[in-house]
Amino acid sequence: MHLQRSIVFVSLCVGLVFSGLARAQTYHCNHTSTCYNGACCGFSDGEGVCGYGDSWCGDTCISNCDAKAECGKDAEDPSANCPLNVCCSPFGFCGTTEEFCGKGCQGDNCGDITRPSCQTNDVFKTKIGYYESWASGRSCDGFRPNDIAVSSLTHINYAFAEFEPNNADNTSWGFELMEDGVNEPKNLVEEFIGLKKKNPSLSCYISVGGWSFEDPPRQLYWSEMAATSKGRKSFSKNLLEFMQKYGFDGVDLDWEYPVASERGGMKDDKDNYVLLIKALREEFDDSGESYGITFTTPSSY
Repeated sequence: MHLQRSIVFVSLCVGLVFSGLARAQTYHCNHTSTCYNGACCGFSDGEGVCGYGDSWCGDTCISNCDAKAECGKDAEDPSANCPLNVCCSPFGFCGTTEEFCGKGCQGDNCGDITRPSCQTNDVFKTKIGYYESWASGRSCDGFRPNDIAVSSLTHINYAFAEFEPNNADNTSWGFELMEDGVNEPKNLVEEFIGLKKKNPSLSCYISVGGWSFEDPPRQLYWSEMAATSKGRKSFSKNLLEFMQKYGFDGVDLDWEYPVASERGGMKDDKDNYVLLIKALREEFDDSGESYGITFTTPSSY
């Protein structure tokens, strides 16, 4: 037992050391490795350092030299606040801890953060589960919808459905269930919807997208679809028909993540996402049914 604890302790220490090294390395760059966060790589005393402004993006810069900070004096719009009005660090990054809000913090949102408080309401009674469709095809401990204990759940999401363009100008979009290579998705969904026999008050949602959906070649699909009114309308109309075909009660939008350039996001995603949800709500309401809408959001701060 003592040997086992020692091994665990040593492993933990080694892990922490490598974790610290990894964090340190992320602020450095060279002629073959650019900055992980897209910042400028400026050379000083033979060492490449990631940052913004003249010190990093000026004459000594070797890559990403036009990069702009998230916030502050070196941002594309120096007067703009960070999302959610969090602090802007001296180096142009948004966050909520002392390194962002303390000495050198830029802008008006500095110092102690005022965190919002929530009143107790029915939202806290909502219990949502996710079912990963590929779990049914595992060679060890395969897990089918009928294995889910749904008595305590109010909602459950089926992951995932995917979409792709039906034409070259991205104004028409179609849906299909994710293939796991083992099971027939249609049969799996029928079993999933059948969970309402065990819990008649259960709401069964289809989750659209997912992490791997944001990988090439589909990385731009969300942004391209949401960018036009025709694209949003087609998405909403065809999604409703897809949900009605299988008997889903609502949709969970899993866009990972709008605006995030490292995941294929674009600047206009923020506004277009609102327009997309508005189009969905209108399409659902016009159907005469009370379909639900949820969406996944990043919690960076």
